[in-house]
Amino acid sequence: MNRQPFAKSTHGMIERWRHLASPDFVGFINVWLSWFREYLQRDQLLVSRQEVWDTLREVACSYYQAIYLKEEQIDRELLSFHPLARMMVLSNLSLNDLMEITYYTKQYWYEKFRIFNINKLNDIKSDEFLCFLESRFQDDQMIFITTSEMIQNAYQQCALAEISQRSTFIQWRQKELDALAQLPGIVCVFLMRPKGNGQFTIELSAGEQAVKIREHLLAKPVRPTIESDATSGQALVAIAAREYRVLSSPDFVTRQGSQAWSDVAAMVGVQSALAIPLRLPLTGQMMVLMLYGQYTNQFESTWMKDFGQMVKRKWEANWYRNQPLKHQDAIYVEQAEYYREILFHGGLVMYCQPIVSMESGELVKVELLARLRLPDGELVAPGKFLPILTNDELDVLFQMGLSKAADYLVKWKSIGLEIDVTINLPPFTLTHPRCIDWIETVIHERKIDPKRITLEILETQEVHEETAQMLLFRLKKLGIRLALDDLGSGYSSILRLSRLPFDVVKIDQGLLSNIAEDPLAVLGLIYGLVQIAKALGKDVVVEGVEHIGVLEAIKFFKATMCQGYGVGRPMPFEEITSWSQNWTIPIFSDEIHTFTGALVFHWLLIQQEHPFLTISYEECPLQRFLVREGKTTEQEVKWHTELHQNINFQENLMKGLEYLLSYAIEELRQLKFH
Repeated sequence: MNRQPFAKSTHGMIERWRHLASPDFVGFINVWLSWFREYLQRDQLLVSRQEVWDTLREVACSYYQAIYLKEEQIDRELLSFHPLARMMVLSNLSLNDLMEITYYTKQYWYEKFRIFNINKLNDIKSDEFLCFLESRFQDDQMIFITTSEMIQNAYQQCALAEISQRSTFIQWRQKELDALAQLPGIVCVFLMRPKGNGQFTIELSAGEQAVKIREHLLAKPVRPTIESDATSGQALVAIAAREYRVLSSPDFVTRQGSQAWSDVAAMVGVQSALAIPLRLPLTGQMMVLMLYGQYTNQFESTWMKDFGQMVKRKWEANWYRNQPLKHQDAIYVEQAEYYREILFHGGLVMYCQPIVSMESGELVKVELLARLRLPDGELVAPGKFLPILTNDELDVLFQMGLSKAADYLVKWKSIGLEIDVTINLPPFTLTHPRCIDWIETVIHERKIDPKRITLEILETQEVHEETAQMLLFRLKKLGIRLALDDLGSGYSSILRLSRLPFDVVKIDQGLLSNIAEDPLAVLGLIYGLVQIAKALGKDVVVEGVEHIGVLEAIKFFKATMCQGYGVGRPMPFEEITSWSQNWTIPIFSDEIHTFTGALVFHWLLIQQEHPFLTISYEECPLQRFLVREGKTTEQEVKWHTELHQNINFQENLMKGLEYLLSYAIEELRQLKFH
């Protein structure tokens, strides 16, 4: 807040003071610059290059003339945006350093005033001048305090700003880049990603100088590379990516490893840089946010380091939550708009993936999976077009898919097929005020038995449990069946599963992706999840079944249903009828057909699921399997014979486990379904 204007007599005093002090002002600026340099050296900060000092001299002259040589009342708010105030705060000097410099400035002019008095060059009253000097000293301090608070608050608010729930990651990241580029002292921001050859490319950019910098960098023959042994592999972006840590450069122009691009940086006023690496867990996909600063030492302060970490966490969380595109599937904005146009104007097709009963082996349900058909007939996988959709568009997509599901149910009923459908319901769509109305309308208009529709809801924390519970119970009242998708992928607890009214639990297919590396660990985890779900009264679907041995294993686990490429790939609606008529699989008997099945049969003995001592050796399914496989030598079957005779029982259990495990691993690595 500005104070009341000075009295007229004070204006006259300031005029006389300016006449006395102006000849010495250049000397003051030289002294002030020496203080600034001393503080940089004391705090072990990089001392700027000469051209930066020349700029600093100019802005310091402008600022201190406004503070100490002008009659007008100081507008603190206006001067808080002065280049010197921003430069001082963003040069990593502490607030205490800034306060000391303002104090030395006051003392400098007080000493000059005293010398003027001694030399009888001054007719200004001491008390009047000291009042003026103290007032301007307070202005000087408050401007730096206000500037420091404004800048730190701007950075913190940008890092902590909530993520819009109704935008895709592609849309959000450009908005976020624009917000970062508007922060004080930021020249431009790049989002960079390594290509297949390891060279970094600028994927998105923001800032007034971004286009100019991008053009000059693209003209350079040298590009930063992820390879550490290459000269360009010492670029800040490359090191940050390799070491996966936030890095900064106090003087980007003179930084060793950045010389190839220093001329471009100097041309547009870049002095410093901050590299924030972003990585997706499991997939290892990598991007790097590059922030280029206007001031030397800009990103070296503790609060700026914290800012970098906050931005890193925010971007990675949103990247992960939005199930982004795989690196090789990345698409440009123009292509995304093209996909949207086709999708919502007749391009949506729903493929059917079979789900079979583990008791009868029959087709009982299909999961409807969205595909995008382009005008030339090419099918686009959901991983390429779903991430580009906003949540509003996902709402529309769900309604379109639900309508097609109803069409399929009506057609199957007309030809006597009793097949249920399951369709994904996005968490945000579940919370839409009209979601339940959409579903109820389709059921009534098409006269569909609601029990034939299962809605799959992804295991997530994005919907509060109490909200989810209320909405799911409302769906249950319609007669809809509910499935919890991807159990085992991360979020659900047993307590959460027991509280929410799910009819079906689908075990995440990712659990089976590395089964050949450690079959017992993977199968043991799936067994545990199956038992928990069944104990809670839920049907269980195991996803990702690609091997007949896995199919046999989950049969022994008493899972309810299964699906996967080994059972049936997603197919057009027109093909599902003939598929169901021709589908057969030779495991629905009391016999063991695979070494994986044999391993699980034996492992369940350890879990006391199969009491060997109540089955004769000749009647044992495992014995018959070993004979069919030609494993009949005494060395191969001795452990099994002695188990039935209760000889060295625990020792032979372990021998049998090791024996069957080796064959199961070999079998699973073949990845054949026959």
